[in-house]
Amino acid sequence: MKQFVKFTIDGEIFGADVFAVSEICRDTGITKVPNTSPVVEGVIQIRGKVIPTVDLRKQLGLSSPEISKRRILITKIQNRILGFVVGEIDGFVAVSSDAIKPAPSEALKLDRKWIEARVDHPQGTFWVINFEAILALLEEHHRV
Repeated sequence: MKQFVKFTIDGEIFGADVFAVSEICRDTGITKVPNTSPVVEGVIQIRGKVIPTVDLRKQLGLSSPEISKRRILITKIQNRILGFVVGEIDGFVAVSSDAIKPAPSEALKLDRKWIEARVDHPQGTFWVINFEAILALLEEHHRV
């Protein structure tokens, strides 16, 4: 069994492995940082730590308007702590490994490299975000 936190962006339901997410917090204010990538919202401060924060909607290339109910997933990926701005949190779900499938490229309206898998669950299908691929691209272009 694997567990995921589900969230919505642009009407699509996505998931993140709960082991990659250390915390979910409200967007209480992101400090803008000049001369950064358009996908980098800025930084937040949590318990004395300054955490770079990425707008996942922009990173995925989704064109929806600003997210109204914003949450920030605090992740630890390859020993880097990053925040990802997402939409509304839809809850947590445990799924068996046979429900996790490779993501078919023709079913997505975004680049498949950002998607780790598709999960077929009785509560609905959702896409698992590949946070490691996002981090690799951001680091490659010195964006975080």
